[in-house]
Amino acid sequence: METVTAEPDLITIDEEALLGMPVDEAAALLEDEGFEVDTEEAASNEPAGTVIQVIPTGELPAGSAVHLRYSVSPPPAPTTQAPRSRTPRRPRHRLRRRRPPLRTTAGRNSLPAPVARRSSHHAAGPDPRGRSQP
Repeated sequence: METVTAEPDLITIDEEALLGMPVDEAAALLEDEGFEVDTEEAASNEPAGTVIQVIPTGELPAGSAVHLRYSVSPPPAPTTQAPRSRTPRRPRHRLRRRRPPLRTTAGRNSLPAPVARRSSHHAAGPDPRGRSQP
């Protein structure tokens, strides 16, 4: 009498069919086929909660372990600026006061007209600018 050993049924796992599928749905599908499923989070640019990798793939006997990696939120974007360690500086603005040009009378410098001072001892004398005084 000859003994015949039954070979286990092989089930094909097609990674392409599972990629992008919600992880809960993919795990349920594989468990219904008799596989032991474990899952692992991985940072990815794919939508959160979707399958991004299946290990192993191909023909496997029922009861085999299948590992699903699924996406979590994308990794943080790299910063282009270094964090500031102190408060920003105010721009340096130097205000320049514009001084009116000096007026000259007979070759001498004198103060501008709005600032010119008159001394009280010249009240009755002639005006140095040639104007008559009241």
